[in-house]
Amino acid sequence: MKKLNLTAFILTAVIISICGIRTASAQTDSASEGEKAFQLSFFHPVQIFNADTDINAFRLNIIYGKNRNVSGIDIGIANHVTADFTGIQFGIVQIVKGQSKGGQMGWVNLSKDEFRGFQYGIYNEAKRGGGAQLGWVNNTTELSGLQLGLVNIAGRMNKGIQIGVINIIKKGGVLPVMPIVNWSF
Repeated sequence: MKKLNLTAFILTAVIISICGIRTASAQTDSASEGEKAFQLSFFHPVQIFNADTDINAFRLNIIYGKNRNVSGIDIGIANHVTADFTGIQFGIVQIVKGQSKGGQMGWVNLSKDEFRGFQYGIYNEAKRGGGAQLGWVNNTTELSGLQLGLVNIAGRMNKGIQIGVINIIKKGGVLPVMPIVNWSF
């Protein structure tokens, strides 16, 4: 029964992707797709809708997917959002170029603009924001919240705490570098 379910899933994914490839090839590169509820991507640009499309419910990226704005659940090996993200991302690599609200769970989590929520992974990076970073290495330009990891780096911490082997707060901490714990309140 499990083999039948897997076969049905793979067959459905192949049919959807073939239809999507045909649809995507008929579009011009400059045309925006607007907003769609679902995206399936093997690797960009082999995906149902082009990268300019906003996805607002579920995106599955088998290898690598790229879209403008994504909200909802984002699952895949590499998940790339070129504008804003709201929801939760699961994968090996998450990249959000705009604002990010929600959670990122993977090996590498990158939020290049304002971040609100949590990041859980081996390497977490956010430009600025509030929430929690839980990982081996956590790096942010400006943070209000928690960093829990082996190495925690904050360019500036407004209100928050770092717990780890090495804790660095360049501006706003008790000391610039502290073992075990550093904070700013």
